[in-house]
Amino acid sequence: MSELEVLGLREIEAEVTNEERLITFRLGDELVGVNIKDVIKITKDIEITPVPKTQP
Repeated sequence: MSELEVLGLREIEAEVTNEERLITFRLGDELVGVNIKDVIKITKDIEITPVPKTQP
């Protein structure tokens, strides 16, 4: 008997086992997740160019 059956969740077991792998990061105060299949490249330490007359 699986854990999900013990918890009475057998009917949604198929939905729970369809997991997705995500890359998560913070953008300001918001947590963002992107499906790992949609990620092409991860770049660290890039120089950010300020845009005049915009908020920081």
